[in-house]
Amino acid sequence: MQNADEAVLLQRRDGGVLWLTMNRPAALNAIDRELGLDLLRAFRSAEQDGTVRAIVLTGAGRAFCAGDDIAGLKAFLDGDMDHPRAAVDPADRSSLYMRVAALITRCPKPVIAAVNGPAFGAGTELACAADIRCMARSARMGSGLVRIAQVGNAAYLGHVVGHARAFEIFATGRAVDPVEACSIGLASHVFEDAEFTDRVGQLARQLADGPTRVIAMQKRLLGASRGRGLDERAALQEAAHQRCFFEAGDAREGARAFIDKRPAAFKGT
Repeated sequence: MQNADEAVLLQRRDGGVLWLTMNRPAALNAIDRELGLDLLRAFRSAEQDGTVRAIVLTGAGRAFCAGDDIAGLKAFLDGDMDHPRAAVDPADRSSLYMRVAALITRCPKPVIAAVNGPAFGAGTELACAADIRCMARSARMGSGLVRIAQVGNAAYLGHVVGHARAFEIFATGRAVDPVEACSIGLASHVFEDAEFTDRVGQLARQLADGPTRVIAMQKRLLGASRGRGLDERAALQEAAHQRCFFEAGDAREGARAFIDKRPAAFKGT
């Protein structure tokens, strides 16, 4: 059992990298109300903190996130809509993990999902909302919702792997291993378990040391281009390119460094 005084979301800094670790290992880091609200607060704070230049989301113990807390699901079945384990906002009963996922996609900082172990249901959606997904060799991702006759994993999983693949993963309830995950775009990197944290840390530091304002502009550009025709996407890219060069100090520094044949010194401006 988890100590009542122990935080369900751990935060630590590694230079410009903020590590957020879902810390309910006995429950496979399933999301309950406390963890969901803590994740919302953490991402909102990180977005406003200029010293945070990259974010890593991972899980404590052997899992990334198994989904919504089963005690909350049982409470719903028993008619208790306000159970503290229910992963819904007490004010409007909206899904907390979907609100966290939306914050991740809008966050101007690059977000890495470090999938250290099983990720299912809500855990898969959180991972798919991230900009980069890294999987440990032993990790698996999937839905599992069909086994309890619940819909889900259509928004973010569907966006990442496409409608047909997302439906097949949902309808069969199967787990996707790292090799397949890379082949279908569900994972960007696979690292061996023994070196997983170190390799993710190296990648996160690389992002944090980069032109983070320009990375944020690219993230917004990709989001704005979603679902648009080619001509519209090209126009958005041209406008963003001009804003980048004239508004981002790192864009000029990068160009000067390239011309001078020296390493660029990015400041995230």
